[in-house]
Amino acid sequence: EQEITVPRQLTYQHCLDYLKWRKLPDKESGKYAAGHNTAVLELKFLALVMRHAVRCGYAQGNPCRELGLSRKRAKLFPDYTDADIQTIVDGIHREPAEKRAYLWPSFLVAYYHGVRLSETNVHPMRAVTLLPPSPAGRVGSITFHQKGGKVRVKPLHPELLAMFTELQARRATETFPQPKSFAKEWHNFLHRCGL
Repeated sequence: EQEITVPRQLTYQHCLDYLKWRKLPDKESGKYAAGHNTAVLELKFLALVMRHAVRCGYAQGNPCRELGLSRKRAKLFPDYTDADIQTIVDGIHREPAEKRAYLWPSFLVAYYHGVRLSETNVHPMRAVTLLPPSPAGRVGSITFHQKGGKVRVKPLHPELLAMFTELQARRATETFPQPKSFAKEWHNFLHRCGL
């Protein structure tokens, strides 16, 4: 929009204007509104590109270098109360069978292991190792593939043993059939529950 075609045209003001522009959606062009932290991260990446441009002689200076921008603290959400948890459980049981097929196992994995929504669908099923019952109460382990490519192995919660035993017995490849807009489905469900 500013018709910047070479690095030397970029100014300090362009960088500051970018912050405001990035937060505005443009449905015609398919641009979505980004948050402050995303815009700051993109400007930091642009600073790396501009640093290389300065080294190669394509720009006199790097206007992104000293913007003085910092990320905002991520929004903290209050923990669900026991009453909220019961509302979710009751709500899931009122849903049609095809929605219960993914809401219920997703809820159980999230509730007992405290993982992100994207981690609740364990795939492939070999990420779950079941052990014979032991005096120590260990029933197996579960591997979560987390954001940023991290892998975390946790002891499987005993309350999930029956579910994963049944899934492995029928040779399921994943915990549940995940719909396309999984996060949106959860958002709409919680909204219907008043949460």
